[in-house]
Amino acid sequence: MTAYPEAADFAADREHMLRTVTEVARRAQRAGRLRPDFVVDDLVLMLMAHRGVQDAPPATRPSAASPPI
Repeated sequence: MTAYPEAADFAADREHMLRTVTEVARRAQRAGRLRPDFVVDDLVLMLMAHRGVQDAPPATRPSAASPPI
């Protein structure tokens, strides 16, 4: 993004993606396939956590990705 700031409108793309994910989540909630208290921030947090696991050394990824017992 910093190398080619004019290559794409990242803010508009992000806004469109968030609107789309929100609509998909609402449909899934109405269909009873997604818990009622889900918010898009839940997905954002999960993606950020996943990115953190991917940045960990390969040997530590399985334990980093597993919930504590």
